[in-house]
Parts: sequence; C-alpha cells; structure tokens
Amino acid sequence: MTNKWPMRPLKELCTIRPPKKEAVQRLKPEEKISFVPMDCLGILSKNLTLQEGRKLEDVRSSYTYFADNDVLLAKITPCFENGKLGIAQNLTNGVGFGSSEFVVLRSKGEIDPEFLFYFLSQDNFRNAGARVMSGAVGHKRVPKDYIEDHEMPVPLLEEQKRIVALLDEAFAAIARAEANAEKNLANARELFESYVNAIFTRKSEGWGEEKLGYVCEIQSGSGFPKKYQGFKGDKYPFYKVGDMTLVGNETHMNIANNYVSEEVRKALGAKVSPKGSVIFPKVGGAIITNKKRKINEQGCFDNNVMGLIPNENLIDPNFLYWLMWSTDLYELSNKANPPSITQGTVKNWPIKLPPLEDQKRIVALLDRFHTETLRLEDIYKLKFKNLAELKQSLLEKVFNGELTMEKADFEKVAAE
Repeated sequence: MTNKWPMRPLKELCTIRPPKKEAVQRLKPEEKISFVPMDCLGILSKNLTLQEGRKLEDVRSSYTYFADNDVLLAKITPCFENGKLGIAQNLTNGVGFGSSEFVVLRSKGEIDPEFLFYFLSQDNFRNAGARVMSGAVGHKRVPKDYIEDHEMPVPLLEEQKRIVALLDEAFAAIARAEANAEKNLANARELFESYVNAIFTRKSEGWGEEKLGYVCEIQSGSGFPKKYQGFKGDKYPFYKVGDMTLVGNETHMNIANNYVSEEVRKALGAKVSPKGSVIFPKVGGAIITNKKRKINEQGCFDNNVMGLIPNENLIDPNFLYWLMWSTDLYELSNKANPPSITQGTVKNWPIKLPPLEDQKRIVALLDRFHTETLRLEDIYKLKFKNLAELKQSLLEKVFNGELTMEKADFEKVAAE
C-alpha cells in the first residue's frame, strides 16, 4: 500500500457482539429500547429505520444487543451479499436489540465507526465473505472467523475522520445523481403510461363499443401437476403466473420455466393458445400488481391464468395487448380478498374499438413510443450501474491507498 497504513484484524479493533449485561445493568426491565429487525437495516446505508421502542424485558433473551455508534452487519444470505449494513444512532436510551442475524462491531477506540462502515461497504469484502459462507441452502452465514480475522487499514483517527468527510461528500453527490436518474426514469414511464391511457379513455370519432368477448376467444388454463415442473425443451411452454413478472415496460412473455410434450398436454387437457394471445392472472395478488403479457410463441397456461385469443378480423393482436395494458385488472375482478376474475366478467367487459386500419396505426405509434421509452430506461439503468461502480471505485482506491485524500483527488475520480 502506498500510504503504508498498518493492517489490523477486526477482532483487535472491535468488540464483536458486546455482552447484553451492559443493557441489563444500565436499564430497568420495563424501560424502553429501540428494536431493529432485519428489514430496518438498510442497504449500504449508515442510518437504521427505528421503529417504536419495546421494553427491555421483552427482547433481551432472544435478540442481539447493541448500543449507539455500534456498526451492524447482516451475516446471513442474501442480506450479507446485498450489503445490509448500518450504524446504530439515536437509539432509545442509547440501547437497541435486533435480529439474531446481526454481527455487532464496537470500536475499541482506534477505529472510527463511520470509517469502519465504509470499509465494510466494499464489494470485495462481501464477495470474499460470500465465498466462505456455510450452512443449509437459504440459511448460509458468514463464518465468525472471517469477520474476526479480516484485516483493515488503520490510519490515524484524524485521517480517518477526514476520509469519512470526503466520502460523505462524494457519496452525497452520487446519491443526488441517482435520485435525478430515478426521477427521470419514473417520468419516462409515467409519460408513456399517460399516453397509452389517454388513447383508450378519450372519445374518438369513428370508434364503436363492443364487448371483449365479441372480439376474442376467452380461455382458462389447466392444472399443472408438480411432477412436470422443471421440464425444458419440450414442445409447448406452459406459462404460470410466476413467469409473468414484468421488467420495466416489457410487453412480451419471453421465459417459461416449464414445458410439456404433446402427449402430456393431451393428458392434462390443456388447450394451446396461439402466438399473440394475451394472458393475465385470474386469481390472487397478481391481479393487484396488474400483470399481463403477450406470448411470443404458442403455448399453454395453468388454471390461475386466463387468456385472450384475438379474432384478427376484428381486433389487431397488438391493439388488444395495449388495450389490456391500459386496463386495471382489479376493476375486472370481484374485489374480494383474494380477488378473482371470471370468464363471464371478461366476456361482457365493454371496450372502445376503432376500425381495424386505425388500430394498426395506433399500434405503430405506441410501438415507437414504447421503443423510445425502453431506450431511455436502458440509459438510466446504465447510469445507475455506473454510479454504483463509482462508489466502489472510490472505496477501493481509498482503502488501497491510491488516493491522496485531498478533495481535488476525489473530484477527479468522480469525473472519470
């Protein structure tokens, strides 16, 4: 390292998992403390989300103890890999209890808690820890000795605080850039949504009104036994609600996790829907999330899904998709808990329908607008990626001693 900072293991610099007796000796059993479950620990964020306090006597036996200025680190997958990390501050009576999956690191005085926070925020720290995790699938944890024996550079405290101040300033600027990109992304999506909804809600000359069942065949899916799950490469994709997760403004169903042969399809009594059919969930919470997709190849779907097969003499398949895209599925449902959608409701759902030639013209406009929206999304997603990489680049250069720790040096890296 060019700065020649000494390297020390965390167990020498920190008390790891301070004893609960500290809190018991300081507070009465009925006194309030802060309670911090795992979901209140942020992603690479100094600040914890503090909930209403609990009585010490209700939490001291089953949860992990910490105090103001302790650094909390999740040790279980996927929280560790995701960067769940923070600094305990402004705790009720200065005391907190939280998830048993927290590692608590308390500085012994040689290391600034915020400097430690930034060190633990590095991807290379988490990546190396992920490689040595052990335990059952879904419950893997970072070994205790990985944390305790992991070495970090230890400059003088005054230097640590100066570095923290510079990193705070740089990360605040990056956060502002991320917020602007997020706003621009949301604006692009909202503009597209408003445009689509305006087309299908406005009164337009020459548009008639029909029931959806007049222009489409309505299909319900078939049961899908577990013994067929995971088959790949057979003749027909067998779509399930779980395959329908939308990413941004995508329209097509590109992935099926299950396939069936012609023999299995017949045995299940599953109907085949042609390419261009529109599918959507007909029961459960997926109705509320408003999932709907257009299938790219002929296939089947399970009994939690409903499909619309367009009569192409009456309705353009892509016009049908955008029409359904603008439709709130919850309004088609019985609004129960959980909601469900019946064929009868869909069949009698009134829609505004322009002549076929106008449908194709509208589709061409929407497709162009949609393509541009996706292009903008890609730009903003790349911006997020670059900003995340910039954070890690700054951290890596700091802890590898490649920066002079001057403000101008940080600004130079940020500009690269």
